[in-house]
Amino acid sequence: MTRLLTPDDTDACVELRRYMLRESPWSFAADPETDRGSDPVQVARNLANPDFAFAGSFDDSGRLVSIALLMRETNPKRRHIAWIVSVYTHPDARRQGRSKAVLRMLIENARNRPGVAAVYLSVGDRSPGAQRLYESLGFVAWGVEPDAQRIGDESSSEVHMRLEL
Repeated sequence: MTRLLTPDDTDACVELRRYMLRESPWSFAADPETDRGSDPVQVARNLANPDFAFAGSFDDSGRLVSIALLMRETNPKRRHIAWIVSVYTHPDARRQGRSKAVLRMLIENARNRPGVAAVYLSVGDRSPGAQRLYESLGFVAWGVEPDAQRIGDESSSEVHMRLEL
């Protein structure tokens, strides 16, 4: 089942968030030690904030296994832009269409927000499968940020993408 998440889903969001930061460190700018997205109080606040939309997919046991977040820009000059961030599907739930379903839900949510004209996201160069998924949904790469992240002595770049609504 895929649906928009509510503050009642806080614990499930925090649990998956903590797991994804450990399992896929190159996929996220946040790290487990300093991540605000792992703070239950902050997550509950964000889940209740109308400028955010969290979409999630649950497995047959009711466990949250896929998640993504849509955030609308708050600057008045940038209110026409929304961002999709923190896209993740648990390894044992991949290749089941869950990420695509979550992303479609958030894209539709963005389309229904008056004044939103485009959705942006970034994907690490170490995640070509994710980039192909975004392209299949209509996102187009518009630039590459070299050396966007470093873990130890290793570096990765970010591909910036845009979907015109």
